[in-house]
Amino acid sequence: MPRALSRIAVDITPLRASRDLRLLVLGNVVSGLGTQAALVALPYQIYLETGSAFLTGLLGAVELVPLIAMALLGAPSPTATTVGGCCCSTRWRWWRPLPPSLR
Repeated sequence: MPRALSRIAVDITPLRASRDLRLLVLGNVVSGLGTQAALVALPYQIYLETGSAFLTGLLGAVELVPLIAMALLGAPSPTATTVGGCCCSTRWRWWRPLPPSLR
């Protein structure tokens, strides 16, 4: 049984070896919990204060707009090409140096 478990278990050796990685992962978990708490608390507070399901839904729609906008603007374009060691997008006109392993 331990052999089968070792095949599917997550290797946490890097977390044990690196204090900085542990702090990074912990910070990411705390940030994620805070984000989820805010996503639940704000609509709940709006509903408690107004009693309106419409305003609660409107808040959800307003929260969705920046999420979609940032996903479209921040994501790499499908027309991105590699030119001279840089990732150049013909759609958004941005340049980013590529890591040496991808050059």
